[in-house]
Amino acid sequence: MNKVLKKDKLTGKILGWYKSIYDAGLKNNVDASEIKLACESDDFDSNFSWEYTNECYCCKWGKWWVTECENE
Repeated sequence: MNKVLKKDKLTGKILGWYKSIYDAGLKNNVDASEIKLACESDDFDSNFSWEYTNECYCCKWGKWWVTECENE
């Protein structure tokens, strides 16, 4: 399963972390195939940057940090 980050294209700020492309698609109302394409192509036209990650992230009060992955 591919974990993904959603980032602001201009600032690089993390806007979301998802356990899978499918989960990211559901929570952002975007087809998972579009997120997969964005992760694999620098030329993908989107307001956001999507990228694969091996890390797990946690967010509190708008700040993101790497954390231990549960149940992998």
